[in-house]
Amino acid sequence: DMKFHNLLRNIKSWSAAFIIAVVICNGVVYFYDRPAGWINRTEAFSTAIWNPGSKIVMGTEGHGVHKVDSRGYINSHELENGEKGYVLTVGSSFTQGKEVEAGKRFSDLLGMWMKEDGISVYNVSQDAYFFPQLIKGFQALVEEFPDASTIILEISSTDFSKKDMEDALNQRRYDSRQSGRQIKKGLSIKEKLKIKLKESLPIYNLAKKQVNAIKSKDAQPGIGDGKLANQELVDKALKKIRSQFSGNILVFYHPSVEIQQDGSLKILKGEFKETFKQLCIKNNILFLDVSDAFLEKYESDFIVPYGFNNTIMGTGHFNEAGHLIVAEEIYGVLKGLNQ
Repeated sequence: DMKFHNLLRNIKSWSAAFIIAVVICNGVVYFYDRPAGWINRTEAFSTAIWNPGSKIVMGTEGHGVHKVDSRGYINSHELENGEKGYVLTVGSSFTQGKEVEAGKRFSDLLGMWMKEDGISVYNVSQDAYFFPQLIKGFQALVEEFPDASTIILEISSTDFSKKDMEDALNQRRYDSRQSGRQIKKGLSIKEKLKIKLKESLPIYNLAKKQVNAIKSKDAQPGIGDGKLANQELVDKALKKIRSQFSGNILVFYHPSVEIQQDGSLKILKGEFKETFKQLCIKNNILFLDVSDAFLEKYESDFIVPYGFNNTIMGTGHFNEAGHLIVAEEIYGVLKGLNQ
C-alpha cells in the first residue's frame, strides 16, 4: 500500500544520505588522520610493523605526515644493507614521533646533526613499547641490527610490574624471514587487500581509536607495582642487554610535567628514578634524565615539551619543542662519547 511504499522510499533516501555522509567524512579523515596498515609478526624486535612503503597522517594530536620505510618503521631515509656505525633510537610512540612534522622528531634532528660525522640515526620505535617491551625484543633487535654503534632506549617511567619484567627476560629471537622487506613479500592477496582496506577507510580507525582512548591513556606506560619489589629483575634485565650489545647503550628518561595554578611547571619524576639510574650505572649503561632541561626551558621561555594547539599543553606526546630539547640533550651525550 501507499504507507509501505512511502516508508520504503524514506528508507532508501536515508540509506543514500548515510552512505554519502560516510563517504564524505571518510574523504575528509583520509587527509586528516590516516594510519598505515599493521602487519603482525612473532620473531623480531617488535610484534608488529607498519605496512612498508605506506604513509601515515596524524592530525588529531599535533600534525605530521610520515613515510614508512621498507623495514616497516617510520624514517625519512632507508638504512642500507652493510651500513655500519649507525645509532638506533628505540622506544614508544614518544620516540616514534608521529605527532610532529617529518624532520622535526628528535631522531631526525640527531641524524641531521650527526651526518657531519658520517653517522646515521635510525628510528625503530613502535606504539606502547615501554621498558619491559624494549627488554623483551632487545636480543632480536641486536640480531637484526648487528652493526649499530649506539642504542638509545627511551623510558617515561621507572616503575614496572613484576609480571611484565619476568616476561621481558624471556626474550624474542630474530628470524630474518620476518624482516619488513621479507614479510611484505610473503603476504597473501587476502592480507594485502585487508591492509589496503584499512588504509582506505580511516574513518573506521578513527572511531576505534576514540573508543580505545576512552578506555585507556595510550601515551602512558603500563602501571607498575608501586614498589621496587622487582629491583633484582630490572638489574638482571640491564645486565642482560649489556652482555648482548658491545656498543654504547643510553637510556634517556623523560617524566611527565604538570602546570601548576601559580603558573610554575612541576616535574613528575617517578619515585624509583634514582634507583633505576644507579642500576644503569652499575651495568655500564648511560642514563640521561631530561627533567632539568624541561624545567630550564619553561622557566626561561615558558616552553612546555608536551601537548599541542589541538590538544592540551603539558599532556600527551612530545611537541616540536620537546623533540628539540631531547635532541639537544642526547646530542651532547653522544658528542662526548665521540671525542
